[in-house]
Formats: sequence, structure tokens, C-alpha cells
Amino acid sequence: GYRRHAVGFGLTDPQAIEDFMRYGLMFPGFHRDDAFVSWMKRSVADSPEQRFKDYQSVMTFVWKLKNTTWN
Repeated sequence: GYRRHAVGFGLTDPQAIEDFMRYGLMFPGFHRDDAFVSWMKRSVADSPEQRFKDYQSVMTFVWKLKNTTWN
């Protein structure tokens, strides 16, 4: 199912589609989140692959903030 959703968001690069599917295994249902859908469907010049890569980068940053102990 995640492959179909990836293509639905415009992803065509096989590596990006694979990353999308892996992300779905880590965070089930992420592709239905309103913030994610808005991010992927916003009208910008970036390719869907670049938008997904940027999303992953932002979410990695947020995860690190939430899971890092500040000394």
C-alpha cells in the first residue's frame, strides 16, 4: 500500500519510493497526517522527491530534539 501512496504523492524515483515505504514501516499511517499531506501537496517548484527528502530531514531533526538529553 505504501508504494501506491508514494506514487500518489508524485514520487517516481525508486529510491524515494523505497524510503517512503520504509518510513511507513517506522511510522505507520504517517502518509495520512494532515501536516504531511499539506507538505507534499504545497505548490512549490521542488519535485515530490525533494519535498519528501526535506520532510524526512525535518522529522529527523524533530526526533533528535525530542530524544536528546541536554546536559
